[in-house]
Amino acid sequence: FDFDLTGDAAFGARSGFHVLAPAQWQALVQQISYGLNFSGDVSRVAVDDVDAIEKPLHFSYDYTRKDFSDWKDHQITMPLPPIGAGPVDSTDKPKEPFWTGTAGVSVYRSSLQLPKGFSAQLPSDAKVTGPHADYSARYSQKDGALLCERQITIRKSKLNPDSWADYQKFNKTVQDDQIKF
Repeated sequence: FDFDLTGDAAFGARSGFHVLAPAQWQALVQQISYGLNFSGDVSRVAVDDVDAIEKPLHFSYDYTRKDFSDWKDHQITMPLPPIGAGPVDSTDKPKEPFWTGTAGVSVYRSSLQLPKGFSAQLPSDAKVTGPHADYSARYSQKDGALLCERQITIRKSKLNPDSWADYQKFNKTVQDDQIKF
């Protein structure tokens, strides 16, 4: 995993790295990995200068998980955290402006090496525009690896209640796209 964080996300991560001794950073990153829904083991944590606040905070780590994905049922899950999308099953329209996420761009890239002799049927690329955000996903294969890039650009952190139905439709489309493999 390789992260470049800015804004609030960088502030939170920098705070965690500042509070802990470098010997404890692996435990912190293990908790971050759990929070991203990755329950495997973290190792080789590397953190760039946490005091360089004029630059994005960069940190990386290796991740290992036995039996990742659902190989036995011929399903492959790309090792990417879910892109934040709000509720899609709630029918209660909010009465006040509601929060849609932190404005900005998040890009997630993944490469998954297939065993020799295996191939995969790729899902179609996706592009969705909503009242507050744009989402895109690209899928490809190269040198026996599945490649995926997902991007969400949140333009508005709050929406008025009259955008609720469009907001839910956008989020359902994004969530459905993330489980296509």
